[in-house]
Amino acid sequence: MTAAYRSVKEDGMPVLKASRVYRVPETTLRDRVLLKIDPDTCVMGKVPMFDQFQEAKIVEHFKNMAALG
Repeated sequence: MTAAYRSVKEDGMPVLKASRVYRVPETTLRDRVLLKIDPDTCVMGKVPMFDQFQEAKIVEHFKNMAALG
């Protein structure tokens, strides 16, 4: 989505062509280009279950368990 947005804004590629080239929904891309959706604050994908600190603790725990056998 970000690459398609940049192609439209920086390279002047039409929205329809960019949506087909980058395989993203045309209306979503058009909304971002027309600033109906702020492209900088919009989060794509799911919200992480753990924050970075929690994830690091889990990884460390798994490493310790693997070392114990």
